[in-house]
Amino acid sequence: MLFLKENSGEIPTEEKTIKNPSGGYSSKLKNVLPEFIYVPAVRYISGEAKVNKTNSFGKLVGSILQKMSTEQKSLISDKLEETGKLLNRSGNEKRITEINDLEINLNKFMSELIECDIEIEIPMPRLEEIFG
Repeated sequence: MLFLKENSGEIPTEEKTIKNPSGGYSSKLKNVLPEFIYVPAVRYISGEAKVNKTNSFGKLVGSILQKMSTEQKSLISDKLEETGKLLNRSGNEKRITEINDLEINLNKFMSELIECDIEIEIPMPRLEEIFG
């Protein structure tokens, strides 16, 4: 401040009133500043390793998912769908033969007891569930 007072005649100044941006400065600065996630020391890792939105590890995983591009997410989803076609009935011939054989054998065995159609279906996880 002393420097400004001593040199006030040499430093050109202009008084301006600037309107506060919509949402305030804090919301504008959040997009620019890094996000710090506190990871405390823990004794039992099993509880902290679970992916919840509230724990440290969950926040880190959430941050990764947010930063992934739409193309990357789409690529992973496509691969999961492809894997589902290998494991489940989907009207194509790509299904793993061992799973088909097991279904056929189960249906033969059960046909002696009751009339049914046993289908083995392996649910595919969503992208968010993979990180969990």
